[in-house]
Amino acid sequence: MKHLVLAALILAGCGRHHGGDDDGDSPEVDASAADGATADGASIDATPPAITRPPGALTLSAGDGGVCGVLLDGTLKCWGALYMGDITPPTGTFSSVSVGIDAACGVRTDGTLACWGGYVPGIFTPPSGSFTTVAVGNGFICAIRSDQTLTCWGANEDSVLAPPSDTYAWLGTGDILGCGVDTSSFIRCWGQDANPGTIPPPGIVPDGQAYTSVSAGYGFACGLDSNTNLRCFGSALTNTDHELSPPGIAGYTAVSVAGYAGCALSSTGIVNCWGKGYGADEMYSVPLPSTKLATISLAATGYGCGLQSDGTIACWEPAVGGPVPAGTPTDVFQL
Repeated sequence: MKHLVLAALILAGCGRHHGGDDDGDSPEVDASAADGATADGASIDATPPAITRPPGALTLSAGDGGVCGVLLDGTLKCWGALYMGDITPPTGTFSSVSVGIDAACGVRTDGTLACWGGYVPGIFTPPSGSFTTVAVGNGFICAIRSDQTLTCWGANEDSVLAPPSDTYAWLGTGDILGCGVDTSSFIRCWGQDANPGTIPPPGIVPDGQAYTSVSAGYGFACGLDSNTNLRCFGSALTNTDHELSPPGIAGYTAVSVAGYAGCALSSTGIVNCWGKGYGADEMYSVPLPSTKLATISLAATGYGCGLQSDGTIACWEPAVGGPVPAGTPTDVFQL
């Protein structure tokens, strides 16, 4: 039996998310849903509050043992633990945050970066300058500068610090694989997957679709195109956990993959998960509360968390895998 952990605090009118670009021209994510019910019979609101989320700027991020989010006042709240190091975040105000296996980083409201936790030499010392997005992988970190160029630092295992020279709008890092959506709407990947050579670095997804987001796991990645279609790619040899076989491809608004599993948020309000921890040759539909999720984040151990349309947190556990970190707060987070 999967367990759903729900935050109980309801706020009538939460603040708008200000992560990523600060010019107010951020694209709007369609969080509408059709009338119906979730897998556990909960009703779905057909007209949830509008949700605005700029590319690459997540206000909630789940790592293997810990979760961080940006509160309404811009400060960070973290709970759980990192594999190595202290998950306690720095002070100050932030626009976005990313949590990996053993480290976390955030983009401050002035565009500078702050990193904490971890044990990889140099990972605490991010480059100077102004940034819009940061993504933490396993022992390496990448970030998009304000001029949309990309830089990476940390351990250079499998060339994860050598992304294609380009300008980027979205960023997603995995274990030893990094992917991003460039400003021409192509997915570009670098590093290496679990079977060397199957995703040549750098690589461009060959179907030529116009992509809006991408998320990378261990040896595979999944992206959403402009028609809300979900596509996963990587080495066929790593598909033993069915991580390349999501439940259908159409009608998704967000995707998050980690390890050998993935979860995607559908426009009908269902979170579908697949891969390791969610059962072979099947998908698991996460029971949702009546309020809608704005974004989701999956950890490599299989648990996931989502930010609801009232700014509170909902988390779930797979059939097999890591449990949800204890102490899920009832604070209201940025949307």
